[in-house]
Amino acid sequence: MIDLIAAEYEEFDILAFTESWLNSSHTDDSINLLNFHSPFRRDRGPQKLGGGVVVYVKNNLNVRRRPDFEIDELEAIWLELKVQNKNILCGTFYIPPNSGHETWDKVETSLDMALNDNKDNIIVSGDFNENQLNISNSKVKALLNQFSLTKMIDEPTHFTENSTSLIDLIMTSNVNEISYCCVGPPLTDQIRYHCPVIDFLNFLKTPLKAFKRKIWLYDKGDYDLFRNTLGEADWDTIIASDSVDEVTENITNTILQAAALSIPNKIITVRKNSIVWLKNDIKKIIRKKNRIHRKARKFNKQSDWNKFKKIRNKVTGLVRKSKEDYNNNLINKIINGNPSSTNWWKTVKQFSGIKPSDNGIPPIERNGTLILDDIEKGNEFNSYFASQSNLDDIEADNLSNLNDAANNLNEIELNETEIEYALNVLNPSKASGFDMLNPRLLKEASSVIKFPLCKLFSLSLRKAEFPSQWKKANVIPVFKNSSPNEVKNYRPISLLKESYQNVWNAVFINIFIIT
Repeated sequence: MIDLIAAEYEEFDILAFTESWLNSSHTDDSINLLNFHSPFRRDRGPQKLGGGVVVYVKNNLNVRRRPDFEIDELEAIWLELKVQNKNILCGTFYIPPNSGHETWDKVETSLDMALNDNKDNIIVSGDFNENQLNISNSKVKALLNQFSLTKMIDEPTHFTENSTSLIDLIMTSNVNEISYCCVGPPLTDQIRYHCPVIDFLNFLKTPLKAFKRKIWLYDKGDYDLFRNTLGEADWDTIIASDSVDEVTENITNTILQAAALSIPNKIITVRKNSIVWLKNDIKKIIRKKNRIHRKARKFNKQSDWNKFKKIRNKVTGLVRKSKEDYNNNLINKIINGNPSSTNWWKTVKQFSGIKPSDNGIPPIERNGTLILDDIEKGNEFNSYFASQSNLDDIEADNLSNLNDAANNLNEIELNETEIEYALNVLNPSKASGFDMLNPRLLKEASSVIKFPLCKLFSLSLRKAEFPSQWKKANVIPVFKNSSPNEVKNYRPISLLKESYQNVWNAVFINIFIIT
């Protein structure tokens, strides 16, 4: 069922489900959805079957739970969202059939507390198990009148062998912020079923941006051609400059130019955190199924309903087969492959469905406003992380009285054998650095580039300058705890260029020897 939900509703930002039937034996990891926050749950408990509420919110939305509106023994979840600097309360309720006055009194109390919080809008949804199509003394209608709420759904949502009813509702305190409401197609083929109720808010949606990326197909590279091309390079001219940065850039460009001639590459479009097993052909059939459902509801012809049931069953089968094929491929990769420990664990997590740690950065709050743009978020993190190294050293000890060093860096003499050895022990599975030089390129060309690299390192030591290009890093903000919408709750992880660290180990050994 979780795979069908992921396939059918991946474009929606908030998913609320009643009668979840979850309990403590169901972990959050087992029901996670890609690109969503960890689920917000209100389980009925291990001693009571059925019931329960679970809500999913896209991880690019600023959301927090409001347990202060949730009452004991009432199956409800309240969430507060901040969208375009407006605060919206979303309440999801499940009211069991034939509930007495005690339950409805708790609903009234919960709604009263939420409305008294003075937010810009309140949206209430859920299964209230009270048919709004044909009922007298409606408890829901009394709540609508008491709290000035508007009911947005006016067609049947629940179907049995012999009846239809409207029990799944959406109510709001501000109809101007809801642009459209409808009843969607059922998810599965059952005799008795609920249809989802859907509403669209009048807010601009922040899209998940796609970007272009160049990838190298290293396994298909012609490394003899790569080495020969580098061997024909005029290295004396390339490293003739007395500038460390210029020599570094020249060497890097020469290696990348040789790689472009001998290693296949292509430009791909990266769409972050897409469901890998949900192929485009399945998405097309899902869209077709929804069009047929709209037609069947509009004209209510048996032939249209038969078409809908047929294509709905087809979608279910395709989704299950696609996920099964994906899992089988992962199993074969573990059994038949020889992956590194890192890749092995990555594959196991993919197979087990454990939520990935990289879910993107949610909206960041700054001076009461939300930052949604990725570049603005990056600048905010950069400013905060950089500020942590601004030390007040006015009263620091004066270091001018230190004795002169007995040895200088320019006394260190590296040789090409040390450089070649350091390159040969590189791990080719490591990621490229900021300069896009993959460790495999350096390892494959070690016999050729040992000469220019030896000259570069010697120049760097002689001038006591570290290449500026190697100081750059890809910095990843890693969430620690508390609110994920504040930069102070993140720590930076710098992905430095690892390729040359082995060479600097050789430098360290030489420093150790002379000291």
